[in-house]
Order: sequence, then C-alpha cells, then structure tokens
Amino acid sequence: MFISAFPIDIVTAGKKLRVKSKLLRGSTIYIFRGVNTNSQTIYHTVNEQKSNDPLHGKTLEFIVGFLVDYYGWEQLSTHIRINCFMINPSVQSSLKFLRKTPWARNKVEELYLKVIKQS
Repeated sequence: MFISAFPIDIVTAGKKLRVKSKLLRGSTIYIFRGVNTNSQTIYHTVNEQKSNDPLHGKTLEFIVGFLVDYYGWEQLSTHIRINCFMINPSVQSSLKFLRKTPWARNKVEELYLKVIKQS
C-alpha cells in the first residue's frame, strides 16, 4: 500500500510523478510496483533530490585526489601555499590538516570549483 504525506499525482508504476508539494518541488520521485511475500502489490518510492551545490556528494579525499591528478603536488603548492602541499606531501596528511583547518579547506574547495568551471 502506498501512503504519502504529500499531495502527489501517481501516474503509473515506474513513471515520474508530478509533485504538488512545495517541500518536494525540484525533486524527482519514482514509484515502483512490487510484490511482497503474501502476493500483495506493494509500492516503493525513490526520491531523488537535485542539488545546486557542485560540491554535493564530493568527499574531501576525492577533491584533493582530483587536484593532485590535475596539477601535481608541486604546482598545487604554488596555487595554495600550505605546508601539507609543500613539505613531504601525501593525501592522508593533507586530509588530516584540511579537516582541522576550515580556511585551508575553503581554499581547496574554491580551487576545485575554479578548475571544474574552466573545464
């Protein structure tokens, strides 16, 4: 049995639903028909929220790895002058420092966004 707390139009199983709720506007909701152990028809919903944030879903490890692959440690240390990129650099030591230091993390994220925007 499909129960919704929001007013939505169910089109058909597996199809996109139109969402009338302001809370879910901008989301894509899919409904899938299935059968439970008693051979009753049940419905599963999947709500896919679209984020406008380009950093959404990107881990700090991914961002640092991407920048190292793109620039290399030496060139990365010229763009962002922090010791974890200049002296004996490694991804793990950089992650440790960046997680503790918000201003440095912001610089790394800004550089990542700049590179992505250029590509």
